[in-house]
Amino acid sequence: MPQKIFNFLLFAFCFSLCSEAFAECNPNAKTAGFDQYSDGLYSYECNVKNLCLGQRFGGDGWNFDTSKQLVKKHDKSKYPNLTKESKSFEEIQKIYQTTQDGILECAILKSKYAAHSQIIKDYKPSKTSITYLQKLNAEIKTQIKENECLSAGDDDKIYNYKDLLDSMSYEECVYDMYLYYYGENVSSNIGIFYGNTS
Repeated sequence: MPQKIFNFLLFAFCFSLCSEAFAECNPNAKTAGFDQYSDGLYSYECNVKNLCLGQRFGGDGWNFDTSKQLVKKHDKSKYPNLTKESKSFEEIQKIYQTTQDGILECAILKSKYAAHSQIIKDYKPSKTSITYLQKLNAEIKTQIKENECLSAGDDDKIYNYKDLLDSMSYEECVYDMYLYYYGENVSSNIGIFYGNTS
């Protein structure tokens, strides 16, 4: 099969998958486009729901269960509705970076907690060491609460690869969906972002 035909078929297949997933948004809405925040076809919030949490686009592996990840709240509204609040692209990037940094911090804290608990359980250290490790875990629990991570428990694993992957992948998807929305608004309302000099 010639390369051009193969590329076209691949593009058509991917487009049909995306179109079908996007089409699950409110079909009766008056508006339809990537420039919408929450209303209608292709809106940012609807795309997050159908593409980042939905199963249609990527199957079960794409359906990230945010209740079992590393942070208490995956809040898509942290990215602003541009009809109410304008932000520069650098500010949007900062929100994304801060979110991912927070997820990594939660992963590290929960891993430390699990490691200390495992040492106490498996190696039966001295009472002094146990007291010290329990004190460290009490401090870590405080940090976990302050960072709004999911609480640490006895069933936590030292290596939480899957939770970390799911948390960061979901946030990457949310960010990508927002960039569609942001890009459409910047291109059609450039003055909102760069023209407010008066």
